[in-house]
Amino acid sequence: MTWTSSPPLSPEQRVQLIAGGNFTLDALGPVYTDSLAAIAADPQAHFRAFERLYLTARPDRQALTELFLPAVLKHLAPHLPHETRRAARALLARSRSLAQAQETALDEAVGETAVQEIARQRSQLSARMAALARLG
Repeated sequence: MTWTSSPPLSPEQRVQLIAGGNFTLDALGPVYTDSLAAIAADPQAHFRAFERLYLTARPDRQALTELFLPAVLKHLAPHLPHETRRAARALLARSRSLAQAQETALDEAVGETAVQEIARQRSQLSARMAALARLG
């Protein structure tokens, strides 16, 4: 596959790219390596973008279960360990609250489809919480 050059991404776009999943060299080619280099060159700008996108604006159920927020923090951790731990702890606290709400939703769920969807979300949230705990 031939990769073409594209305009540089903003810190917000890089953070969203990583959080969206499939942030791999195989999937992204030079965008992957360029993104890692940009994070290393200015980790503070990328952390501020992460804060604006996912900490200041409280992440909702979908962001906590579907996005790979711990992956963003993992790439920032070598550069900003204190800030990364703080952010991971904040997201972990919000995730624990969501986990409790999911327990209630599961108890009140009607129908197999609803139960399966809540179970899927719980599984994803559990994986995200484990990753956040390792960072925090």
